[in-house]
Amino acid sequence: MSSSSAVSIGPPPPPAAPPEEEKKCLNSELWHACAGPLVCLPTVGTRVVYFPQGHSEQVAASTNKEVEGHIPNYPNLPAQLICQLHDVTMHADVETDEVYAQMTLQPLNPVRLQDFDVRTSQC
Repeated sequence: MSSSSAVSIGPPPPPAAPPEEEKKCLNSELWHACAGPLVCLPTVGTRVVYFPQGHSEQVAASTNKEVEGHIPNYPNLPAQLICQLHDVTMHADVETDEVYAQMTLQPLNPVRLQDFDVRTSQC
């Protein structure tokens, strides 16, 4: 009769470090205190208007890419998209302590902008 057993010598290995992409979310009260009284985030489930060009410009400005390259242009993408907000996470930049929110959006079926009920997206 034979049995196999593993014998461990020495201390257990340290836990694996979390990947760099994993970012810790901030406490909502702390995040809002840092963001200031004029900042309000939409709630999950509301409809919002997403502006791809504005997003591209903001990303370029915040990463200092506008000097090195150009802002991406997507000619077949509408100027604005009506989306449903699925998730909001609050973060702070490790180097600058600047707070920002990351939102997960799902585009809805094409809807004319004038058909969009603005009241559903106000904070």
